[in-house]
Amino acid sequence: MSADNHPRQENPRIGRYLGNAVRHEVMATLWVMRREWVLWLVPLAVLLVLAFLLLPFPPDTLRIARGQPDSGIEAMARRYAAELALRGVKVEFVDSQGAPDNLRLVSEDRAEVGFSQAGLPPVKEVESLGSVAYQPLWLFHRPSVVSGESLGTALRGKRVAIGSSGSGTQLMARRLMEHLAPEVRQSIETVPLSNAEMVAALQSGAVDAGFLASSYEAGHVQSLLRNRGLGLWNFSHMDGHARLEPNIYPVVMPSGTAMLEPPLPAQDIHMVAGTMTLVVRPELHSATKYLLLDISRRLAAEELDPFTEPGDFPVLARDGLEHGKVARRYYESGLPTAWNYLPYWLATLIDSAWLGLLALLGLLFPLFKSLPNNRSLYYSALESERYHDLLELEAALSRARGRSDLLALLKRVHALQERLRSMWLPQGAKQKFGTLLTASMELEAKIREALRR
Repeated sequence: MSADNHPRQENPRIGRYLGNAVRHEVMATLWVMRREWVLWLVPLAVLLVLAFLLLPFPPDTLRIARGQPDSGIEAMARRYAAELALRGVKVEFVDSQGAPDNLRLVSEDRAEVGFSQAGLPPVKEVESLGSVAYQPLWLFHRPSVVSGESLGTALRGKRVAIGSSGSGTQLMARRLMEHLAPEVRQSIETVPLSNAEMVAALQSGAVDAGFLASSYEAGHVQSLLRNRGLGLWNFSHMDGHARLEPNIYPVVMPSGTAMLEPPLPAQDIHMVAGTMTLVVRPELHSATKYLLLDISRRLAAEELDPFTEPGDFPVLARDGLEHGKVARRYYESGLPTAWNYLPYWLATLIDSAWLGLLALLGLLFPLFKSLPNNRSLYYSALESERYHDLLELEAALSRARGRSDLLALLKRVHALQERLRSMWLPQGAKQKFGTLLTASMELEAKIREALRR
């Protein structure tokens, strides 16, 4: 049978069937597009699976070495823990004796994160993310230490607390006292005490003075500042000392910082300060390192420290430790571009895997260009299959022997027509489609005619 024997305009049912075909065209097109998206989604799914298997996700729990109770390091560790909790990261604190002990804990993998002090001897398996705050050296003293004299004269023959063994306080105090005259150093009785022990000893009179390397907001510093029976030493000549130490900086606490009326301190206090350094395990996930650096930036912007000016921290200072790729990149170009739009771990993953994504797109581009041809080939194959089905039905009609055979054959013809209506038509294929649809309707008419006999 041919389309020439039964022109489309002579059969009023053809228009209705073609109308159905047009209505199904949108759904068929979406169905074909769905097949195309599968071609894209499959390699994307493979990429995500490989990323999940090969690229570890950032940890949801971090161990942070926090230093002595009420110390500046502990205060900083708690601020970071609060920020990390907002990002869904749980923190487990690890007790330590101070900055050097924090380095040891991170080096031994007993903590992933810690706060150290610039200038300490470098250790293995520790990476610096930069300095995040000043760590001033405070010298509180009883009235027996005359504040108007030079430091050596004032401390001669006195009992002086210099911090516990292995603490950053003891390290800074000994460095400072090395610049005193030898006979003065020999006359000073140094007492190694923890922060809490030093506070108690000062208040009881067991020591005449005590060094404390800690941030302004530390609990012990605030307690001693407000003790009217104690004085705070004014290092009036510390600019020279700061020049002798590469990791020591002169700082000033303005009068009235702790209290305006009466002003506390009563005058500007000149001091020296080290810097608190954020240290991590080198193998810590890069997304977590970026997160810690972002927290450092946020906390520095909110800092109420009287010694800190805007923009001072975080900074990649000379701290004697290794600076990893993440830290160097952050201080050169900031956070990854996607950081403000995606979860921190996903933004870091995309930033680190963009080269692989570009390679994947390069591989898929030829496939994308071939999709229109693939659709035409796919339609041609379906069209040939439908013609083959039609020929089989015509042959079955000639073999039909009874009403049951004809009804079964009619059902198969209807199924074929439904498959025809669901076909996506490429440009220029509507004439062939009309011929195929007309042929199926002619076959349906023959079957119905046979049923009426």
